[in-house]
Amino acid sequence: MTGHFALTTMPAWPSKTERCLPKLATQIRGLILTIGAAGLLMTAPSNAAQMMPTLLSGEFGDERLILAADRESNSLSGYYRDGECRVLMKGKLQPVAQYQRAELGESYEVQSWDPRNPDATFTTTLYSRARGSFNDQITIEPGPDDAKRPPACRWRVSLDRSGHVGISLIGTAVVARSNLQLFKMAETGNAMRLVAMGKASLTRDTGVWITKTYDAAWAPPGFTEIHWYDPPGTPHGGYVRTRDLHLPRAIEQAPAKTLFCMVLVDGNFAQLGECASANSDGTYTVAASTLRQLDFDRHGLAVIFIRDEGYAHVRRDGRALVVLTFDSGPDEFIGGLVRVKIGDKFGFANRRLKLVIPADYDGAYRFNGKRAWACTGCVLTSDGEHSWFSGGEAVCLDQRGRRRPAPECE
Repeated sequence: MTGHFALTTMPAWPSKTERCLPKLATQIRGLILTIGAAGLLMTAPSNAAQMMPTLLSGEFGDERLILAADRESNSLSGYYRDGECRVLMKGKLQPVAQYQRAELGESYEVQSWDPRNPDATFTTTLYSRARGSFNDQITIEPGPDDAKRPPACRWRVSLDRSGHVGISLIGTAVVARSNLQLFKMAETGNAMRLVAMGKASLTRDTGVWITKTYDAAWAPPGFTEIHWYDPPGTPHGGYVRTRDLHLPRAIEQAPAKTLFCMVLVDGNFAQLGECASANSDGTYTVAASTLRQLDFDRHGLAVIFIRDEGYAHVRRDGRALVVLTFDSGPDEFIGGLVRVKIGDKFGFANRRLKLVIPADYDGAYRFNGKRAWACTGCVLTSDGEHSWFSGGEAVCLDQRGRRRPAPECE
C-alpha cells in the first residue's frame, strides 16, 4: 500500500483518503525503550537561537547514559552509570557559557546526585555534540571540582548516541532492587484495575524510562509506568510500585498560563476571554464562569476554540481535550470516539473525554466502522490548501487500541 495519510490539523480537509506504509527508520536497542523521533529540548542560546537544538533525548554510550527531555517543563532527567559511578540527574536546563561556542551546540548544567546518597547533590555539566558532526554525541562532566561528586566518576566522558526516545517518554528512573513485581492495567466494566504479571526481568541499578500519563484512570496512586528493552529489540513495560524505584526529584512547575478562548455562535466566533488553563496530563481546565456561557449537548459536552491550540470538547465539570480540526470545525465522534491531540501526539477519547487509545501516534485517521488508521514516524505535510501526514509506519487499530491486520482497515 503506497501513498500518504490524508490527515489534517488545518481548517481544510482533503476528501480522498490516502495512506502509506514506508518503513520506520528508528533503530531500537539496549535496555532503554527508544521510540519515535528524537525529543528536541529547547532552542539554542543567544546568537544560535534560529538553529536546530543539538541536545537531544536518547541513549548514549552502550547504555551508560540515558537522557529524557520533557519539552513541556523545559527540563531533562537522566541516569549515568559507569562502573561504580552512578549519577541520577534532573532539573531545569538553562544554557550556560562554557568553552563550546554557541553556534556549535549547547552547554547545560543540571542538579545531580548518587541514588545511593541522594542528599549529596552536585552539578553535572552536559555538552551537546557539535553541529554537523558525524555522530550525535554528549560530553558529560559529573561534578567537576565538586567535593560531593562520586569518587568513582571520571572527570569527563564523551559518548555517542545509540538510540532515540519519543515525546511520551518524559523521564528516567533507577531500579532500586531486582525482580520487581510487574503489573498491567485491565478494564473491568467502566473501571481500570491493576493485574499482576509476574516479576520484571530487571536487575538493580538498571535505568528505565517513565511514560507520561494522559488520563487519571491510567495513573494508579503508588505506581509508576516504566518501559525497557531486554534483550535488545524486545520491548517490555508495565507498572511497578513507585517505592521500588529511585525516582528523580520533582521539578517545580511554573504557574499555569490562562489561554484565550472563543465559541462559535451562528457561524461567527464570540469571545470568551481568558478561560482555559493547560494541565500537566495534556488536558485543559475551563473556568466555571465560562462554563455557564456554553450550550451543552445531550452527552454533556460543549465546544470551544482555544487560541493557539484548536477546537476542544468540554465537559460540564470543566475538563477539556483538544481535538483535530475537520472541515474547518472540531472533529466529531465516530463510533463514540474522537481524535484528540496531547502535545505533539494523537490518540482517541470517548464521550467522557477519557483516553481510550493513548496518544502515542504521530498521526491518526477517523474510525471507519470499528477500525482506524494511525501512524508513527509520520510528519505533517501541506500543499497550501490541504494537510496530511506522510511517511512513517501505518498501523490498523480497533476501538480498544489493539493493532489489527492491515486488510481489516481497508
